Amino acid sequence: MKPRSLAFILSLAVAALGRVDGVQAQLSQAESPAFQGHSAEMQLRTEEEERRRRALFFDGVRLEIGKPEVPCDHLARSKPHAVAGSAYVVILGLLGRDEDRLRVWLAPGSTQSADEALEKAHDLAGQSRQGAVHILIDMRRFLACR
Repeated sequence: MKPRSLAFILSLAVAALGRVDGVQAQLSQAESPAFQGHSAEMQLRTEEEERRRRALFFDGVRLEIGKPEVPCDHLARSKPHAVAGSAYVVILGLLGRDEDRLRVWLAPGSTQSADEALEKAHDLAGQSRQGAVHILIDMRRFLACR
């Protein structure tokens, strides 16, 4: 093979690779908005807010009451059809034993206010642990996913 032919083939290969890189860059830019929303949501929460969110929704507890829900607050504007409605998650502890926690899930539409949700959570906890005195550790209203 002649050196000129080899140089020509190499230049074609380099040109082709440049085009492939350009296509890949275009695909990355086109796909990135889907991930930018998730990253932006994570950056909006402070360390304290993230710690609270994890404690309410994900950290282990001794007892779960009700059907666990997934928070969809971040989808309310862009995909309102994905939201089932307002729900509550309540973390209760036993008086004198803070580490003995239980999580109560109140489904969308089951309560109208935070006071009603807390009362219902105490009632459900009392049925599960008769005679125990429960104290509120944390509670949050959230938009549940369908």
